[in-house]
Amino acid sequence: MSNSSNQQNLSNQRVPDLVRDSQLTTRFLADGWTQHTVHRVSGRSRHRQLARIEETWYRQRELGRGGFGRVWLEESGPNNPESGSNPPESGSRSATGRLRAVKEIRKTPSLRVFYSRELEAMAKFSHERYVHCFVRFYGWYESETTVFIAMEYLKHGDLENHMGRPFSEAHAKVIASQLVDGLGYMHDNGFAHRDLKPQNIFVYHPGPDWWVKIGDFGITKRAEEGTALRTDAGTKDYKAPEVRFIVIDSTSSSPSPSKAFSYTFAVDMWALGELLFRLMAQRPVFPNEDDLYNYITYRQPFPVTTLKGTGAGRDCRGFVARCMAADPEDRLTASEASEHRWVQVSRLPPPPSPSPSPSPSPSPSPPPSSSHSSPVRSRSVRPRTRSSFAIISLGQGHQR
Repeated sequence: MSNSSNQQNLSNQRVPDLVRDSQLTTRFLADGWTQHTVHRVSGRSRHRQLARIEETWYRQRELGRGGFGRVWLEESGPNNPESGSNPPESGSRSATGRLRAVKEIRKTPSLRVFYSRELEAMAKFSHERYVHCFVRFYGWYESETTVFIAMEYLKHGDLENHMGRPFSEAHAKVIASQLVDGLGYMHDNGFAHRDLKPQNIFVYHPGPDWWVKIGDFGITKRAEEGTALRTDAGTKDYKAPEVRFIVIDSTSSSPSPSKAFSYTFAVDMWALGELLFRLMAQRPVFPNEDDLYNYITYRQPFPVTTLKGTGAGRDCRGFVARCMAADPEDRLTASEASEHRWVQVSRLPPPPSPSPSPSPSPSPSPPPSSSHSSPVRSRSVRPRTRSSFAIISLGQGHQR
């Protein structure tokens, strides 16, 4: 391996302990096989032993691709594929019945920071406390040219695949309450997702008992004390106005083309509002840039009448409008959103999704729908402040 390849390896760089500890010891075999060496505890009490196990996986097919790489479906196979076993046929199920998704990211200096952040976020939010809200992370490995991220495979795909017809308010509410919980966990831990959209929300169980998980942390940023972002990040249709450089100058009440302004975790709440509006209305909140510009500049009313036409009630309309307030400081925080009357039907978290194991386990029951009686899970409401911890600065000018 060349010196330049060694320098690009994450294992040779300074990375968070969470990332380093989740690296999988890996061999790349012939015919598309990958083999990991894992260690599992066997036995109980003082007779416990650390067992060394070889796991093999075979690439089945491509699931999708995006700006940072491709995602593959992989299936577990025999422990010793080099002994003459043939790869499983595409679409078949192995004896273990285990599947996983693997994201493949080509190593380039410009992308290094992105996959390092993604690994940190995935490792953090795969803790049992959070796993009901986020796509589960199984570890990562690398070759000379590529970083691979192994994660939970969700056969129902992403939320965009289910948006062929309008969602009822009741179904949108179930999804909203789960996303609010996930964003709350992220923001409480100092992470901004920055690219919340249907393609990055994955369906663990479809309606009517929806269970969705947040995934794709490719441009997630951890806003640490004294640090700032200086990138125009996210998908345009779900970008908050301040990320598009459409901001109000408090001294002139007009859009400011300032080269140095800040935005907060409120960008994720704007994206949540846009998502909910589209689920129910099947159209963008602001069909063109001028509509958005007028809303921010001239304080045109938020288009609640469109939501009203879908049958959405007053509380629902108010929730979406507050998520998309023109001034970021007027938007609901994730904590406040969890206390909003519209999502007060929040339930206790469902059981965590299973991780790959030597033998398949039955799928957990879907979470109860919002119509079921269950204890309300609350999160204390914190004061909304513009601390340096939560503020992210941009260093680009306004462009139209």
